[in-house]
Amino acid sequence: MKNTSIDHQKKLLKQATQEYYKQHSLDAAALANMQTLLASSVQEERSSVDDVPQMRSGGRRLFTLAMAASIFCFVFTLGLWFKAIGPGAVTSDQMVEAIAMEVSKNHLKMKPLEVSSDDFSSVRDYFSELDFSPTRSDYFLADAGPMLGGRYCSIQGVTAAQLRYQVQGSNQSQSLYETTYDIAVFGELPVIEKDGIPIKTFARGLAVDIWVEKGLLMVSVRDMP
Repeated sequence: MKNTSIDHQKKLLKQATQEYYKQHSLDAAALANMQTLLASSVQEERSSVDDVPQMRSGGRRLFTLAMAASIFCFVFTLGLWFKAIGPGAVTSDQMVEAIAMEVSKNHLKMKPLEVSSDDFSSVRDYFSELDFSPTRSDYFLADAGPMLGGRYCSIQGVTAAQLRYQVQGSNQSQSLYETTYDIAVFGELPVIEKDGIPIKTFARGLAVDIWVEKGLLMVSVRDMP
């Protein structure tokens, strides 16, 4: 009877935990870890009950309520910890590396442009399915050559615009990726308007710059000089 009551509480807590963390974007691995810890806690409480001498029904009911409260506190505290480390516990360095690897791969594929023009307005108007308007980057254009065109792409699953330019004084091309900047998705990145310095890194033998400008995440990719 005692174990049946505990199992029922465990089932309810597990269901509530799954629903709560589904709404807060907890990934499968983190959820599994939390459920393992929860199961361990419930097992410890079950052992405590088994070790308690026979008690009257009123005392047993009170003990069961106290045990349920302790499990709830455990789940709540664990939830705050998972929320603090963030979905998937992805660090800024890991996100920067993931972005750099993705955009460099896209750049190397050099897929055909969906719109070809050296007129920025014409290229921008092509991206009518975006929830933002591609914009000129003051940081990027300082060293960029003529515009070649653009195409749809994505960065970490978020729809983006890939703008292609010619490298000044060269026949090579360079790419500028733009998408809406969501700190919950991409983490904290340097913002130009707040005196942030673009992150400079390398991926697949290419030079990659990452920054936020005019409310957009921007990533440039080019051959190393």
